[in-house]
Amino acid sequence: MSVISSLAALNISPDALGLTEAQANTSTPQEGTAMTFTLPQSIEQPKLNNISTTAPVPYDGTAPTTWGQAVRQMVLDVNQSQTLAGEKVRDVMAGGKTTIDEAMVAVQDANTRFQFLAELRTNALTAYQQVMQMQV
Repeated sequence: MSVISSLAALNISPDALGLTEAQANTSTPQEGTAMTFTLPQSIEQPKLNNISTTAPVPYDGTAPTTWGQAVRQMVLDVNQSQTLAGEKVRDVMAGGKTTIDEAMVAVQDANTRFQFLAELRTNALTAYQQVMQMQV
């Protein structure tokens, strides 16, 4: 299996990792051998349309008073955990102080929070649909 096919399976272009054409077309290295490539100087952030880019309001210890406030706080918390995980992964890739296990824990934490939020959304939508189907 070549590196290029492995990257294609992950939807990653060789250019995004700074691989040359020759490096991308080599086969997967055998045990004990190393493949080197340069990391890009910057990773382009995706463009977000119609999404508020205001910083999340820090949690002040008071409970939200409405359902909307609670959901908004959960979304902001999930966004913050995903941002932190991304920063830790970038730090690991750049050779910073963050260890790979810290980055993996942060990524898994962000993933778990996102899955919980998605499940909450699904359950809320199901409850709404059930209420709408009730006969009055």
